[in-house]
Formats: sequence, C-alpha cells, structure tokens
Amino acid sequence: MFFYPSPQQIEFAHKLVDADSTIILGHHPHVIQGIERYKHGLIAYSLGNFQFDPYVSNSPNNQSFILTIELTKNELESYNINPVKIDRDFVPYLVSGEEKTGILEFISKISDPIVKKQLNENKWFEEISEEYLYGNIKSWVIRIKKYGIKHFLQFIRWLISPFCLRCYAAVIRRKFKKLVEKV
Repeated sequence: MFFYPSPQQIEFAHKLVDADSTIILGHHPHVIQGIERYKHGLIAYSLGNFQFDPYVSNSPNNQSFILTIELTKNELESYNINPVKIDRDFVPYLVSGEEKTGILEFISKISDPIVKKQLNENKWFEEISEEYLYGNIKSWVIRIKKYGIKHFLQFIRWLISPFCLRCYAAVIRRKFKKLVEKV
C-alpha cells in the first residue's frame, strides 16, 4: 500500500500553504496517508477509502477517517481525526476502542517521517516500488492476454521507463539494506 505521499506531492502541498491555503485534503490512493500541520495550514494527504474494496475486511483499504476542522475567521483553530471503517455495504462507521486506537497510532506512525522531513525520494521509492511493480505487472498480464501483442510492446516500454528503472534500483537498495541488517 502507498501509505506515503510522494516527495513531489509534499512539496506541492507546502507550496499551496505557502500561497495562503489553509486546508489541503488529498485523495486518490484509497488508503490513509500522513497528515501534518505545516505553517498555518493542515495537510491530509489522503483521507483513506470511502468506496473501494470493502470486502477485504482486515485490509488497510477499508480504513478511513473523517477530519473535523474548526476554523476561526483568520486561522485553523483545531482539528480532530475520527477513524472509520467501511462495511460490506460501503457504509462508513465510526470505530472505537482498540480499533480506533490502532488507526490513530497508524496515522501517527505514517505521519512521522513526513513531519520530520525524513521522506526523501529514495525512501519513498523503497516504500512503494515492490507493490507498484507487482500490481502493475499483474495488470499488464491481464491486458496482454486480452488484447495481444500491441499491449505486450507497450508493457516492454513500461518496463524500461525511467520510473520503473528507479523502482528496480529501490527494490535492490531495500533488499541490500535488509541483507546488511541480518549480518
């Protein structure tokens, strides 16, 4: 799962706040991503998932949060994270107890590298590359089986794209780091 926004997304969100935006609400990855206070603003990189893949009951894909924000005339006063899950009927419900604590701790954990400015491009690629490559290769196989050689050629082009090359390097780096840790 892509629990971290890309460094470019972080930079863009910071520029929006620098340009006097107060609240930035991101979406798209269908998983919760980090949240940070930046200068006078609040940035929630992704609120999670409110409509996709609820059948995987223990998956992070069925976790989201509702962000309640209190604004005064001139500034962000406060905010509160209200963890929710999505049931099999696509209905969000507030969680409590251990579930609530678990989601709040998870949000804190994935927000920490963003807030501490520890999420550089290499680290981000190391986090996302294996899943990105695996998920896309599965999709390409389906397309090639369905549409034939034309999609195979597009797949080869994708395999050697600059983004994929950076992913391969990140996978190797991550595996090497794990190997060194064992020694």
